[in-house]
Amino acid sequence: MSKEMSGSPEEPPTGEAPPRETKHLNKEPPLFVQVADQLQESMLDGWLSEGGRVPSSPQLGSYFKVSPATATKGIDRLVERGLLVKRRGLGTFVAAGARETILTERRRNFIANYLTPMLDEARLLGLSTTEPGTLIETVTHGRRAAAALGCRWRRDEKEPGDERWID
Repeated sequence: MSKEMSGSPEEPPTGEAPPRETKHLNKEPPLFVQVADQLQESMLDGWLSEGGRVPSSPQLGSYFKVSPATATKGIDRLVERGLLVKRRGLGTFVAAGARETILTERRRNFIANYLTPMLDEARLLGLSTTEPGTLIETVTHGRRAAAALGCRWRRDEKEPGDERWID
């Protein structure tokens, strides 16, 4: 069961408080879509756990600086997708399997929107089927990535731990 939120990022929220510090939304996409997206992020990172109570529409409205009706529309969007469940008189809760459903959807989108175009470009560049993976591995290891790209690597003396690539 989730703990009551004290403002500490280690403690997941209950229905009593919003999941994080006050969040300001952008003008695009529509605000209710952004509310739904933020709730999904909270399910992915554990702030809202399966079976856990979602903050009320007025709480979410206050948190996101939107009307409760807009927050309700965001919640309803997730209810329609089966990610949230409304229990009359009790509130709204994260559905069983919601996190895995979101992860599966995100993986599909990642493949379609990032991996496939990257592999198409790699093929156009004449890279072998293993070279993109090798390049990804290289990029994840800082200094080797800089060397592979013909860049120098330096530490910022003013900011310890701040390492940067320089051309």
